[in-house]
Amino acid sequence: MVACAVQAQGIEEASVHADLQKYRLTAYYGGITPARIYIDADGDRSTGAAIHGIGADYWIEQEGLYRFEDEAWVAEAPATDKGGLIYWDIAKDALPLQPQAVVIFTGVTGEVSAPVGWHPPSWVPGVNDHWQVQYTGPIDINVPVSVMDIDLFETSPELIAELHRQGKRVVCYFSAGSFEDWRPDADAFPPEVIGLPLEGWAGEWWLDIRRIDVLAPIMAGRMDLAVSKGCDGVDPDNVDGYVNPTGFELSAADQIRYNHLLATMAHERGLAVDLKNALGLFEDLEPYFDWVLNEECFAYGECQRLKVFSRLGKAVWGISYVERRAEGPAKALQICPQANRHGFAWLIKTLELDAWRIDCMDRSYFFYYLNRFRRH
Repeated sequence: MVACAVQAQGIEEASVHADLQKYRLTAYYGGITPARIYIDADGDRSTGAAIHGIGADYWIEQEGLYRFEDEAWVAEAPATDKGGLIYWDIAKDALPLQPQAVVIFTGVTGEVSAPVGWHPPSWVPGVNDHWQVQYTGPIDINVPVSVMDIDLFETSPELIAELHRQGKRVVCYFSAGSFEDWRPDADAFPPEVIGLPLEGWAGEWWLDIRRIDVLAPIMAGRMDLAVSKGCDGVDPDNVDGYVNPTGFELSAADQIRYNHLLATMAHERGLAVDLKNALGLFEDLEPYFDWVLNEECFAYGECQRLKVFSRLGKAVWGISYVERRAEGPAKALQICPQANRHGFAWLIKTLELDAWRIDCMDRSYFFYYLNRFRRH
């Protein structure tokens, strides 16, 4: 993984991120997009072209990557402009970045420097890991799974330690995009960032995710709490406000910036982090998140989008809901064969998200329900 310095001129914020296949160079800008990007691949000012105080080995312009040594075109560098946010994806085999690399985004006026990088967590869920999500009722610590997704605030460090003793990993849930009036840090949210209520969820309102100055310290505090309790990862919910009636004029770029921030804060603390729903932003956000958790994609015919993650070997978790447990077997017969064919780790749950579950990957469990259903 690359951790390189990024200098930005006329850019509000910039970053370089590396995953297994590509580098993503991202800039948040105001008004005018960056004109050129200069890359000192080895961090050595004595080599390459002397530009902006670095030894530039490559530059990016008009969606192409060029080498200064012979001014040759090297590779495509396609840009995606979301309005206020632009990023370039470059194949890793085309750009030999060293850990000490320096990248400069040239803009209009001013200069901002920021060290950035990718902090990979020590653990991420595997594609074949069995998992459980439970937010209500006494936690069933004996469920035969590798990973538990449980509530950050309601779970004690002692319970997490017991799950670890059993060899389970723990993902801690919290809402990153909504205000919940019963949480212990509720007083930290000023009224101006609280919007319309979430339909069907009492005591919960959407947040103005544009107010990163207000929300970042609160979310950082929640992730620090996750670390102190021993969580292995976090599950930030309600990170798709831009397509919901929040009471704020949120754009896709606003959502990408906020979600990117959440992923960065998690990784800086050694926590794995999932992307929950937000299907329309998968291409934009996949490099920053370790796996995806989706709800009800089969009901809306949207499951193909999850392959943005699965084709890269990242786990895909999913939930399909039933109102009553008695409806579970029929739902499993409908959903599980499709989920298993895609390689998704899918659960059938009730909306209460208590201990009850049907695990589509547990074939013996599934066939038990199949035979039981056929007998009736």
